[in-house]
Amino acid sequence: MSATRRSILWILGFLVLLCAYSEAKRFIENRDKEPVTIPRNVYFITVTGLCSSHLSSYLYQHNQTPAIDFLAYDGVRFLNAFSPAVNSLSAHMSILTGLYPFRKDLLMDCAFSQTAAATSLLIDVFKKSAYRTAAFVADPELRIPVFLARSFDDSAAGDRMLPPWQESYSNSVVRKRAQDWILKHRGAPQFVLLNFNEPTEPFSPPAPYDKHFRAHPYDGETAAVDEQIGLFVHSLKTSGLFQNSIVVLTSPYGACTSQGLQGPTNEEQIHVPLMIAAPGILPRHQEYDRQVSLVDIAPTILELLEMPAKQDFDGLPLFEKGSTRQIEREAVFGELTSPFWFGTPAAYYARTSGSLWLTNREPANSLASRNLLDLLNAQGIELPRSPEGATFFRQVVLPARMKNFKQALAALDAYTDEQENSCMAFWRGALFQASGKSQEAGKLIAE
Repeated sequence: MSATRRSILWILGFLVLLCAYSEAKRFIENRDKEPVTIPRNVYFITVTGLCSSHLSSYLYQHNQTPAIDFLAYDGVRFLNAFSPAVNSLSAHMSILTGLYPFRKDLLMDCAFSQTAAATSLLIDVFKKSAYRTAAFVADPELRIPVFLARSFDDSAAGDRMLPPWQESYSNSVVRKRAQDWILKHRGAPQFVLLNFNEPTEPFSPPAPYDKHFRAHPYDGETAAVDEQIGLFVHSLKTSGLFQNSIVVLTSPYGACTSQGLQGPTNEEQIHVPLMIAAPGILPRHQEYDRQVSLVDIAPTILELLEMPAKQDFDGLPLFEKGSTRQIEREAVFGELTSPFWFGTPAAYYARTSGSLWLTNREPANSLASRNLLDLLNAQGIELPRSPEGATFFRQVVLPARMKNFKQALAALDAYTDEQENSCMAFWRGALFQASGKSQEAGKLIAE
């Protein structure tokens, strides 16, 4: 071998040893450093009208909801979760803020002039942490441009002006739009609100569930939305996002009917499903039976993500700090009121593990009820004067959804005699516009 070739081989060998030394040195220097963590995505799935008592994961025997069952298996499930309100807007505000709906900062009217400074509390925390935020909603109660525009980077709540009783999109369109947005913006951590507006009255399941559930249309709508939830979660898993996400599934209130009763009972309205999947943080397929409130969701998510929030919450983290043991609560509170921001609540409630106490039926005979009265007094809230409460939904909203505009207008006139406000004017204008499409409604308007 020539001297030149030996020199070249020696130089190459030296370079190989030098590279190996550099790599070994880099490994030794970096082995004790903290691994780089990618922020977790957060997905809130809310299903308006969904009752826990009609889900197979909550032992319902007459219908199967496999997608929701699998999500429960992937995370934790709360057997006794309660909504702080029985209308969608108030409940969602509480979910996103961790505050009870009777807090003054959360009160809103139909003119949207009282949008709370605290409304975007949870969303602002994520924005400050460089999250991209979006909302995809079908529920008409959530179609408030001021709220959505101020709170989320992107929102989809209807491509055109819609009457206040008509949902923005079908469940399948909501799911598809959310999926497309998530995949498009997967380069940044995400906080997404995904709302389905079924099962809600009038119950009319889409095909093929309309044929399979002719005698039980509520279960048909539940089965249909279960399919959309399954497709959404499947897309998170196949795209690799699920393992680095927190997925929350709940409902603002329940709309199922009781056997032999006209409409849902108080317990069915406020007793809602709640499950949280957080791979690597929370256990899988675990149940918790102590009562919780939806106001507990916001502080829980922030604690799981170790994201600080200076504001006070009405809610509490669902787990003890540093563990997955459930925190015990003496009572949860809320209000029973008609949807769409109308009327004095039928009652405020305090629920303990053994009973449901309503402000308009029983004296303050328990510690929970006295605590509730203290909360209401601090807000300057008077107790409801009428034990019946408002029935605006069944008298005005439901007929409008079924296109009985004349009936809805007649019912609205009765409310207007008692109380004229921006909400009434808002609904009257929408009903006049809708009913003016028919000759009969035109005569009614002329009168």
